[in-house]
Amino acid sequence: MQGILTISWKHLRVLLILTLALTGCDGNGGESGNMGTAVKLAVAADFAEVAELLGSDFTARTGITVSVTSDSSGALTSQIRSGAEFDVFLSADTGFPQQLIEEGLAVPEPVVYAIGTLALFSRDRDLSTDAISLLASGAFPRLAVADPEKAPYGRAAIQTLESLGLLDQLEETLVFAENVGKALELVETGMADAGFVAFPDLGGNQARAWLVPARMHEPIEQAAVVLSNAPDRDSADRWMDYLISDPARLIIKDAGYRLP
Repeated sequence: MQGILTISWKHLRVLLILTLALTGCDGNGGESGNMGTAVKLAVAADFAEVAELLGSDFTARTGITVSVTSDSSGALTSQIRSGAEFDVFLSADTGFPQQLIEEGLAVPEPVVYAIGTLALFSRDRDLSTDAISLLASGAFPRLAVADPEKAPYGRAAIQTLESLGLLDQLEETLVFAENVGKALELVETGMADAGFVAFPDLGGNQARAWLVPARMHEPIEQAAVVLSNAPDRDSADRWMDYLISDPARLIIKDAGYRLP
């Protein structure tokens, strides 16, 4: 059992996809009767890969296919307001889903599915021990941050710099990305010297990053909500039930998120 729990979630994703392709069965090993249905997810950028993994597991269990569209939570909210057809919105915070509920575009209540963790990462340095001193010394001329107006992880990054008393000092070094996934791309491609990113997205590089203490920013409570114009409400409801199930929570935890 321990070997199963410690397997890389990326490897688990491959295994689940292969299992689905080979069996075409539901979670009970029987033939699915729902292959004509689908659930369309609008997913915050930090959670995109995990959503794909969950989607493979969900399809294997139910026969309902899953499509994932990812971007910053704010950008997805704008798309939903403009009439984009999604069944479920998985935001990186509770604020954007609550706004949609108040506007009649989503169905109460949001479900918190994960607690996000912010990290500072550099491609060229191990930041696990001396990240704060390196930030203060100006070691990173280009510091990637997700757009704080649209991305909850970007908002948390700005709050972290404020907590450290470094925002004014480092403001001119900030390089803003559309979302937290793009912030990581800036670091990985060398276009930024370091960046505030989602810890689960680092994979094998997690040990080299600085895990930002939760006290330095507002909690990153990531919430999902069913949209009022969901084309497939039944599949959306089944997805929401699955999202808080034990198998889904294990996948989410294994990816590096804390559970609510």
